[in-house]
Amino acid sequence: MYCSKCGNSVSDTDKFCDKCGARLHDEKLKCPNCGKELIENAKFCTYCGNKTVCSENQTIADNLGSLDQNTSGISNSTTNDKLSKFDNFLNLFKNKKIIVICGVIFILLVGIFSFKLMNPSKSRTVMIYMVGSNLETDIGLATVDLSALDYEKISSHKMKVVLMAGGTTAWKNNYIDVNKTSIYELTKNGFVEVDSRDITNMGSSDNLSYYLNYVHKNYKSNKYDFIYWNHGGAVDGSEYDDFYSDNLKLVDMKKGFENSPFKEKNKLEVVSFRTCLNSTIEVANIYQDFAEYLVASEEVTRGSVFGSALEFLNDVNGTDNAVEFGKKQIENYKNTITAVCNYQNKTDLEENYCLDSTYSVVDLDKVEPIKSSLDKFSADLHDKINQSYNDMAKIRSNVRQYGDDSLVYDMIDLYDLSNKFSSYSKDNATKLQNAIGSAVVYNWSTNDFSHGLSVYFPYNGDIFLKTYGDYSASKNYNNLISDFSNLKKNTSSTVFADFSSKNNVDVKNNTKESADVEIKLTDEQAKNFAKARYFVFSDNKDGYYNVLYRGNTVKLENNTLKVDVKGKMLRIADSDYLEDSEWIRGFEKEVTDSYTDIVGMFILRNHLYDMHLVNAEIRIDKEHPNGYIKNIYFNDESSSNLNNQFSTFSPVNVSLDDYKYLESVSSAYKVVDEQGNYNPNWSDENNGVIQGHYFSTDQVKLIKEDFSADYDYYVAVQIWDTANNTYFSNIVKIGAE
Repeated sequence: MYCSKCGNSVSDTDKFCDKCGARLHDEKLKCPNCGKELIENAKFCTYCGNKTVCSENQTIADNLGSLDQNTSGISNSTTNDKLSKFDNFLNLFKNKKIIVICGVIFILLVGIFSFKLMNPSKSRTVMIYMVGSNLETDIGLATVDLSALDYEKISSHKMKVVLMAGGTTAWKNNYIDVNKTSIYELTKNGFVEVDSRDITNMGSSDNLSYYLNYVHKNYKSNKYDFIYWNHGGAVDGSEYDDFYSDNLKLVDMKKGFENSPFKEKNKLEVVSFRTCLNSTIEVANIYQDFAEYLVASEEVTRGSVFGSALEFLNDVNGTDNAVEFGKKQIENYKNTITAVCNYQNKTDLEENYCLDSTYSVVDLDKVEPIKSSLDKFSADLHDKINQSYNDMAKIRSNVRQYGDDSLVYDMIDLYDLSNKFSSYSKDNATKLQNAIGSAVVYNWSTNDFSHGLSVYFPYNGDIFLKTYGDYSASKNYNNLISDFSNLKKNTSSTVFADFSSKNNVDVKNNTKESADVEIKLTDEQAKNFAKARYFVFSDNKDGYYNVLYRGNTVKLENNTLKVDVKGKMLRIADSDYLEDSEWIRGFEKEVTDSYTDIVGMFILRNHLYDMHLVNAEIRIDKEHPNGYIKNIYFNDESSSNLNNQFSTFSPVNVSLDDYKYLESVSSAYKVVDEQGNYNPNWSDENNGVIQGHYFSTDQVKLIKEDFSADYDYYVAVQIWDTANNTYFSNIVKIGAE
């Protein structure tokens, strides 16, 4: 084509004639100031007087003409004056290859800039899935935890906190609506609702998926973390919704994440359980496909007003890796436990925690070696189970369980399991222990048998066994515990049928200085014996026997059960009225060479109708021969509904200072009927009564005493056989005549 003004040959892409500077394609220049058309070659806009664009356009046209002249070999006296850095830059653009390269660079720069806008550097989003349930309704624990979050600190670390809340009948704050299932974002004004629906089931996989997809769509981050907040049920999952009487099972969690973007190459960095009992190999097996690390506790977790479980988020940075994230959460929990213990004891306990606690960080990329080792280890045990069931049952019955030795969940430490059963598969036990040690990158525990991951081994019940295959980490392990459970059910033994007979009970020395009791067992009984404990009663002379003490230290030596109750009895008294004291109904929790821990049941009151049933942990050691109360918390319990959904209630710690009266509580039973016949099923009868005695909380004293002449005292031994059947011996009189 040609320029309409001077006839010069021009290309289709040229906007100006490179000879005369005229604008091509009949396009009219417009003034950017007033929008009117400009007169060609005018030095200013004739409508508004604006000179800028007109003069710049003329200058560009002049320079384009000069460049063309220079590159075509035409010289004139003004060429050198006209050439500049800008001229050279425009000259480069005449090269088409350079144009392509510059275009690509431009596109890349735009892409990088857009990516940074959508993905802020070092940013992270933390999702909290909070089911308030009775923890919030009763004591406002969820509100306490949320109230500690500091927006200024969290936002300064390029982090966002997003909350989904529901599953409780009452919230102790004014920003969560009990009539909705909503999503909230933490802002400078606190938690603000960003999405709302009618009440939905927080125990539903669909609800979980909805939340995951919503956050992924609306909050773009480099890292995502997920925190479950509620009760935990080990292999039963967590998140128990009070409205729907339902919870997130492990299969629900798996389905929820499968229907979300957080899988394959887009995994969560951390999945964290601020719940009880969820640091299990079964949970790790589910989440290895959806997260890089697991942070959870093998044991019951303690909720308390002494510290927020979520406060650690104030100190998490966008640059923190998963292990640092987990360590900050665990350190926060340790501080809470320390504060609780210190508050109870008014002393600095440092690392001597008063509550049994655990927490760990697990690398989920290293779960496969655990599963492989567990499969081989389980195969070896399974090969020997038929001929070695009795011995295996004895081992299993004495392994420490989590959940305050819960009879519901049957969770034991996986490393401890491999250690206890190592004689059946030494090499594979070692490999399993090494695999656990590699995967558990950080472990904190107040005991020496917890190594970071627990496993389901049913002994007291089998309520989760039917569905266990849906989330088991090992096919051979599933076969092992299934056959173990079947053998236990099919083991019918009559060897303890006469255990309640008084003929096999012997009091070594029937005086109050020595109260040791021996019970002779037959060879067959000793073979089928698993474990035992004992009860101490006082005869109230009114037809009832008061339970004073329950001890666990029963030894089997040479077919003889040996019980020593000497020096373990405690009384509680008011310091002003020491003569007015009562035996503590004590349960032996732990006995070592340096101390004995017992749990006593009490009621705290401020007035007659104010009743709070509590457990008090009492320690007796060399420095405190009479014992001291080291911790008090609301009674720990398990509950179930008609659908067999279980949850462990996290105990809340309290102080005597908050109450006026402490009532010592004990139970009394009709151990002997009116005809004087012993009832071996006394503990199963509904004939027990509660007895109590008041003391002023500011003057409570503990006194260690042996048996006095005021009452007659008796001991009965309870044993379990290898099929987990239980039997009581007859009562035998001890102490003063």
